This record gives sequence, C-alpha cells and structure tokens, in this order.
Amino acid sequence: MKKACYFGIYDPKHWRTRVVTRGLKRAGYEVIECRVDPRKVVGWRKYVELVNSFRKIQDIDLIVVGFPGYLAVIVARLITRKPIVFDAYISYFDGIRDRKNYKLTNPVMWVAWLIDFIDGLCADVVLTINNVYKDFFVQSLLVSGRKVEVLHKGADEEVFYPRQSSTKEFLSIGWWGSYIPLHGLDVIVDSAKLLSSEDLRMHFFGSGQLKNQIENKIKEEAITNIELHSFVSQGDLVQEIANFDVVLGIFSPEPKALRCVTNKVYEAMAMGKSIITEDSPANREIFTHKENVYLVEPGNPVALAKAIKELASNDKLRAYLGQNAQKLFESRFTIEKVEEEFVGIINRHANV
Repeated sequence: MKKACYFGIYDPKHWRTRVVTRGLKRAGYEVIECRVDPRKVVGWRKYVELVNSFRKIQDIDLIVVGFPGYLAVIVARLITRKPIVFDAYISYFDGIRDRKNYKLTNPVMWVAWLIDFIDGLCADVVLTINNVYKDFFVQSLLVSGRKVEVLHKGADEEVFYPRQSSTKEFLSIGWWGSYIPLHGLDVIVDSAKLLSSEDLRMHFFGSGQLKNQIENKIKEEAITNIELHSFVSQGDLVQEIANFDVVLGIFSPEPKALRCVTNKVYEAMAMGKSIITEDSPANREIFTHKENVYLVEPGNPVALAKAIKELASNDKLRAYLGQNAQKLFESRFTIEKVEEEFVGIINRHANV
C-alpha cells in the first residue's frame, strides 16, 4: 500500500483535516501523521520538531501539508523530494491584508506575498476553496495554473443537519464566527438599526479582532435588536442554528470577502436554513439568487435590511430557500462529495 504523510501544524479535529485524511484513504493511501501542536511548541521550535519527527518516517510516497501550513510546506520541501500536496485553503497574503493591520506598502505585506509565491514553488499541488480563489493564486500570486486545484469547503452533515427548532417570540436572525473584517459585521449592525421597528432579533455568536468595536457601535447607536453571545460548543451551536429563521453570511466589499464562501454558509445549508449573504463571484459560483440563497450588494446595509424584511414577511420564500440550499448541499458538499473531489485531484496528479 502507498503511504502518505500528513505533515504540519494542522488541527486534527478540523473538518478539512478529516476530509483530506479520509480522501487519502479512499485513494488507497495509508496515512501517517507527522504533526506538532502549535499551542504546545511555539516559534521556530515547532518546525525543528517537525523535521526531527519526519526523519523517523520511512518509505513515504506523498506528503500532504495540512492547513494552516504556509511555512510548513517550505520546511517539507527542504527535507524531502517527494511530491507535496499543499492545502493552502486561502492565501496567506490575502488573509493578512484583509485584517487591515498593515498598509500594502509595509514590508510585512511584501513578505506575506512572497510566502505565498514560494509556497507555490515548493508544492506540486496547491489546494484552494473555489475557482475564484484559484484565479487569484494564478494571476496575483503567480502560482502555476497546472498546480492549483479546487477542493470546496463543505460541512460535516453528521453534525450539521436539520433539527427541531424551539418556540420563540420574535423572528430569529443568526450569525456566528470570528469578529474580523471579512464578515462585514458593521454592515449587519447598520441593517439592524434600520430594522429597529421590526419584530425580530439578531444573535451573534463569537469573538475576535473587532469585538470591542462592534460592542461600542451597538451601545453608542442604542441598537436593541442585537444580542451578543460568546463562542459556544459545537453541540450548543447547532441547536442555536436550529432556532434561527434566517442565517447571515458575509457582507464586506473587500477583495478577500468577494472570493470566499464562509463555513457558516455551508453549515447553514446542511441544516436547511434560509441564508442571506453577499452577491460576489465566489457565491455566484455556487448559488442562484432567490433559488437557494438570497444575495445582496456587498457593504450595503439598506439592501441587507430590505432582504431581511422580505424574508421575515414571506414564510414560503424562507422555506423554499432553505429546502433548496439543503438539496444543493447534499448534491455537492457532503463529506462523501468533498472526499470524492479530493480523490479526483489525487488521481489527476498521480504522476507528479
């Protein structure tokens, strides 16, 4: 049996890790892990330990560098000539830029771009999340087009599936995730203010970079129809999602956001929820407006408020969108479907 080494500082419990591992096994590989926990071993020490661990492994046919592995793939190339599949997921440069901590002229941004570029040289196959991002890797990061493959995100339907909702007084609008610029939370907050007279409540679950900013905005503008909650366990989260009548995706007009379909959208699809998210090339690649999702102009709180009002007043449209979103998920983004997508990628590059 062929052997694949799953290499890096990845999270073994992450959905992406599980799908790729299972896909490798379906493709006929025995999977051997070579991993360092970055919470226990920090700085450059974790890469030194990775190298030492890898030297104990023999007769490997393939290296798969798990996400996040922007430096790990460089380390892997320095210590082996075996074929490398790098699950880049998204661009390191794009993620740094989106957080807006540095101007584009800052040397930190040059280094971030260079890391993506070198990663493309080191890897034989580079995985990303959709065709829009594939084009970005090729055109902006100068990665060879023959190397870049799309492995969609999907979601774990063994966790995210339709559940019975509880009775509630108001229409419930839900969002969960990290408070980062990508999500356009300021747009959601502004739309909530426009909907102050409506019988609905918005619930945010999460934390992160912009948490204080969002909290202050809600207080200063006396917005009363948003409730903020901390991160909860996955088990608790799925029940909260079950209670949402509408799920919100992302609404930032920034470049990275236009290339992303976020995890929460796939999770909501799996649970048969009606979804509102921004009209973007990435979302248009998957969705059809008012067929399986409601798309609105990025960065536009008025458009978002209008969409929420329409779905709030139209039970049939909410149900229609939710049912079709679930059908789309089941046809393309279940565990089995994403595994099959990965096996196809491995087979296409069998001779790298």
